[in-house]
Amino acid sequence: MKHDSEDHLEKLIHQALAKLPELHAPETLIPRVLETILNQAQKPWWRRSWFTWPSGLRVISLAFAVTLLGGIFSGTAFLWPDVAGAVGMGAADPWLTRLSMAGEILGTLAGAVLMIWNSISKLWLLLSLAIAFLMYLSCVGIGTLCFQLAVNKR
Repeated sequence: MKHDSEDHLEKLIHQALAKLPELHAPETLIPRVLETILNQAQKPWWRRSWFTWPSGLRVISLAFAVTLLGGIFSGTAFLWPDVAGAVGMGAADPWLTRLSMAGEILGTLAGAVLMIWNSISKLWLLLSLAIAFLMYLSCVGIGTLCFQLAVNKR
């Protein structure tokens, strides 16, 4: 139930907005927009966004990027003793200790997750995911209902 002052304010705002002249776009806007669209469409595929590339080329470029990163990481691991000797191992020692400890922890956690994954029944996993999804949907529904009840004061 709206108050009378809210109704009056709404009518005043509506009347004030109705008195304003309608705004028109500049005459040069449409040709500029069309020119920009045409320029974007005429770009070669490698100059466009990666998401508009052909799907085969996206897969190849992603595989190349992963291979490149893997090569960089394995190359630095292979060359690390030479680099550490040149720079001095004293500065890198605490950092390497923390990094190796984090790697061991992540490896242990990954092993535990893999062991759990192999030991549980896939039916139970799917059932658990379905229950979690239904709980999510019910939370969204209840939240929407509460929001509507809070906003609409009828």
